Formats: sequence, structure tokens, C-alpha cells
Amino acid sequence: MFKFHEDRLPTCGVCGLKAISQGEIDRHQRKVHLKEKNVACPICNYQCYDNAQLKKHMIRHKVDKVYSCRFCKKTFPRPTTCRIHEMIHTGEKNKVCELCNASFVQKASLNYHMMKHHPDHV
Repeated sequence: MFKFHEDRLPTCGVCGLKAISQGEIDRHQRKVHLKEKNVACPICNYQCYDNAQLKKHMIRHKVDKVYSCRFCKKTFPRPTTCRIHEMIHTGEKNKVCELCNASFVQKASLNYHMMKHHPDHV
């Protein structure tokens, strides 16, 4: 049953995320905080939480890389990956550290920055 008052929504005890059901909170905790990896790729050693993540991963094994960078012609299996790569060429950096305003193209770079320069805020 959906509850309309935010203070009554099930909440993650670790990070404070609110969801519409306790099941959503349980899935969130298993995936994000416990980092459960119950599904394995049949081709490589990659393991993930669920079949949705595995489906995204399987594109890596796809031979056809049909999306090409406008600048260096490097090819990618996903249009979003190609667009993110192109940001390296354009200088667009939309991932910004809230603590020091350093900016990055990729979220992974921001995460690395956080671990290295602001470990108490991770």
C-alpha cells in the first residue's frame, strides 16, 4: 500500500533512501550496501546483482560496435557510452564534486576523486 506521508515511507537505515515499499528497501540494501552479486556472466568473470545488470554487461561482448565517435572514430556498442566518450573531446564536465567544485566527464572519475581527496565523505 502506498503511503502519502514521506515520514512514513520505508527508509534505508544506512543511507536514508526512502521507497514506497519495504521490498524496494530490501533490494536496495542487498544491491548497494551488501553488494550482492548472484548472477554471473557466461563469457567472462563478471558478476552482478541481477539479470538487468547482466543484460547491460552482455553488450560488451557484442561484436558490433555501431556507434562511432565524431572526433576520433573510436567505436562503441552503446550510444550513451559514445556520447560520454565524446565529452572528453568537447571538454564538457558535468560531474562536479560538491566539496571542492572539481569537475569530471565520468561519474567513475568523480568517485575516484572522492575516495582519494575526500574519503571521510564517501
